[in-house]
Amino acid sequence: MYAHLIRLISIMLVSICTASACAEQLLFDKERGGTLTSFKYSWIDTHGRTQNFNFSIDNKKINSKFRNFKNYKPYSATRHIHKALERTASKLNPREAKAEITRRMNTIEISVTSKSEELQQSTMEALQVAREQALTDFLKKNYYIRFETPLGEAGVKPDHVRFATESKDDLQPLTKELVKKFPSITTKGLVEYILGFIQTIPYSKLDSRIETSGAGFSPPLKLLSDNLGDCDSKSVLMASLMKNAFPQLSVAIIYIPNHALLGLQLPHVKGDDTVVIEGSEYLLVEPTGPATLPYGKVAEQSKMYLDSGQFSYELL
Repeated sequence: MYAHLIRLISIMLVSICTASACAEQLLFDKERGGTLTSFKYSWIDTHGRTQNFNFSIDNKKINSKFRNFKNYKPYSATRHIHKALERTASKLNPREAKAEITRRMNTIEISVTSKSEELQQSTMEALQVAREQALTDFLKKNYYIRFETPLGEAGVKPDHVRFATESKDDLQPLTKELVKKFPSITTKGLVEYILGFIQTIPYSKLDSRIETSGAGFSPPLKLLSDNLGDCDSKSVLMASLMKNAFPQLSVAIIYIPNHALLGLQLPHVKGDDTVVIEGSEYLLVEPTGPATLPYGKVAEQSKMYLDSGQFSYELL
């Protein structure tokens, strides 16, 4: 039944894809057993060939990994920071300096009084340091980092590099199946296969990173389990699989407005789409779909932003 629904969705997507081939997932099947959940996929690749991929993942990993990951809530962060500042203020000698910490919705106001102007200033500086440290601690605990878009907008987003790095062990079953399935495949062939596999997983639209602060992001195992992911989620999944398959490979998660793609430090030929990052050339791939863009090719809009330098990146 579910596979039939996916098939219908794929047919609908084909009807609206015009400039390039559209990703078509023919089958997604997930079956939970005693200790393992088995996954079965089938899709049509960029060459029109039917591909299959089957693997099993430990149920404990599926049910426990990143289970506490939640959408970023500014109110929760502000509350955490407020408590940290109150602890810091409580250690002050009231005869020398007093601090008043006021929380209003998602903002915190700090005022310091002291007979000594120098002590007043140093106390305020210490509280500002405590505020920054409390935010850093809150973000790290909840798998978030501060982020700035290529346009200079500041915000918070999931720590994609950390998710990709910490998911490598979880994705080992996929890597082992790939090694068994393709014992002598070329690097390009394996990247193409993984790219098609991820592109054809149904796509969930990414809204503004600044406005949503990570809402909708799915860590790799959740993406596989739900069979659904936005461009950030799919890019993280592919980045993690690339580091699994090629531990020495340098991978760049590249951000353009409301989109993400990958750069791989792999050999390329004339005509491939590339970008220079920190003096090195990276081959570009688009894991998102629904267009089945081949190895070394990106969407025109992606290319426009990259060519004009309107991008940021994180390296694995």
